[in-house]
Amino acid sequence: FHLRLTTTSNYGRSSVANSSVTVASNLDPSLTISILGPTDIVPGEQCMWTADVTGGTGPYTYTWSTAHADYEQSSGDTFIGGADHESQMRVDVSVTDANSGFGTAYLYVDLDYGAASCM
Repeated sequence: FHLRLTTTSNYGRSSVANSSVTVASNLDPSLTISILGPTDIVPGEQCMWTADVTGGTGPYTYTWSTAHADYEQSSGDTFIGGADHESQMRVDVSVTDANSGFGTAYLYVDLDYGAASCM
């Protein structure tokens, strides 16, 4: 897009600057990501979550991370993890497609001794 900046001094003198600006982003609005798996888990159990991706161009690269997990491992679109002592953990995934488009998703997971077992 085109920018035009006009400044005026205290003495009434004006100056104009013109510029063209191109904004680029790899955030791909057609890339939709969901995390599938339990939202309540028993503390101490290891459970599995899977990234469900639509749109973009495969193959996809997955980067998983968590907040408050005590153990975790990931491979491709699958994440295994759990926590012993927190009341909640967060599972995050970032996905990059073959054209460098990317998107992210996260899921909050409650730790509850009354939850159904994932094992």
